[in-house]
Amino acid sequence: PWDGPVVDVAHVRVPEPSGHVQGLWLSHYAHRVWPRMHYGELHLYGHSHGSLPGTAASTDVGVDCFGFRPVTLAEIRVRLAENAMAAEGAP
Repeated sequence: PWDGPVVDVAHVRVPEPSGHVQGLWLSHYAHRVWPRMHYGELHLYGHSHGSLPGTAASTDVGVDCFGFRPVTLAEIRVRLAENAMAAEGAP
């Protein structure tokens, strides 16, 4: 419901073609911890305009971080994997 009031955070569940349901914790601001993070739920945020390093489970999805275009969950997962490799010091 895009015409409703602005909320600080939202917990959504995205059904995937495989039958898996991905939980997402959405917020304008980055969180260090979020509900169900230890159960594979991802945290997607904005506000930082790419200035905060992401993690394997959390990343900035503001349009300025993705070429000013909408992205798919699959593209976000690629970014999460890149974040994980960067954290490990991989080239």
